[in-house]
Amino acid sequence: MTKVGGIGATHQADKTVEDIVNSVKLSIQTKLGTNISHLKAISYKTQLVNGTNYFVKVRTENGFAHLRIYKPFSGSASLVSVQDGKTKDDDISYF
Repeated sequence: MTKVGGIGATHQADKTVEDIVNSVKLSIQTKLGTNISHLKAISYKTQLVNGTNYFVKVRTENGFAHLRIYKPFSGSASLVSVQDGKTKDDDISYF
């Protein structure tokens, strides 16, 4: 369990996280400035705030990226930030 304000442990991505990532795919494409045909969530960490921040490692056809997605307790998820140029071994950290 994640304590309020702290970033939690790394978990393997599941269907819930895949769905959250897919819900912001157009925003990811806009931030990266490219069309993404392949997008796969690999792992994630969460941070409990007034909702949940999801820090997600994804694989695209161009390599790996880290996403910060905010999901309020009620409402839709939104992409906050993207870190491109990551590797498979890069740890997910707060950004």
